Amino acid sequence: MFDVETYFAQIETRLKACRGQTVCLDVEGPHIKRDRNGRWIGATLNIDIEWATGEILSVGDYWSNKDKFALHEFSYHFMRADNSLIFRLSSHGRTIKHGFPSHVHVGEPQQTIEDGDPRLHGYRLVSITLIEALELIQVYALGNRLPWEP
Repeated sequence: MFDVETYFAQIETRLKACRGQTVCLDVEGPHIKRDRNGRWIGATLNIDIEWATGEILSVGDYWSNKDKFALHEFSYHFMRADNSLIFRLSSHGRTIKHGFPSHVHVGEPQQTIEDGDPRLHGYRLVSITLIEALELIQVYALGNRLPWEP
């Protein structure tokens, strides 16, 4: 079962680690809604980060807990200072069951690559969260190739 409190604690730790490399970090949330028994039923997190190198990450992270399944709607949009796309992991505005495959948008002109596509070189787009997006950004920041790059 997805643990929303642990997830947001991990996000907070990762954001603290990158504060020295950012020029702007705007965080709204997390906001966790609970039922009368104290169980989480919904959670939201919105973040905008601008790094000193000019890259920008815009995050929309929305969770709901239905019938003991974590449902997730998300967009992690990472772009250059000129607004050209580096990548966007998203659920296309749909709520999907956590653990289901998703896709990534890459490049200019934009291409969509689905989980299982050979261009991913074995990288899986399953159970994608902001943690995976931040890990991919670190790969990029270190000058390494992203999984879909030749």
